[in-house]
Amino acid sequence: MNKVYFSGSFDAREKIQVRAQDFVDRSFGTVTSNWLREPEVRVVDGREDWVLRARANEDRIDVERSDAVVVFTDTPSTTGGRHVEVGIALAHRIPVFVIGPRENVFHYPSDVHQYSTWEAFLEGEFGAR
Repeated sequence: MNKVYFSGSFDAREKIQVRAQDFVDRSFGTVTSNWLREPEVRVVDGREDWVLRARANEDRIDVERSDAVVVFTDTPSTTGGRHVEVGIALAHRIPVFVIGPRENVFHYPSDVHQYSTWEAFLEGEFGAR
């Protein structure tokens, strides 16, 4: 697991940024999630559509170039984007790691691994180096 895409609710972005930095600081790999570094965009009158299209394309590419997807489900999703990201990963046979509760049937296949907490994930996958 060298390049990892971190997925989750935009509302939990600050917490996910901390976990992404922790992942990098422990030398586990790199994080491909550009959405963690971008400013929020709110569509008001449709003029922002091109920005949202560009971001969707960028997120899809970020998932496709990763070796694994880590999805945080402990904060409810308000947009559903993380479900699409998991779907992209599964379609490309990229392993998925759910941190938090399983949310739907696609969190149950054998190539999807679930951990209750970030710490349990680190311990289970890396021996919490």
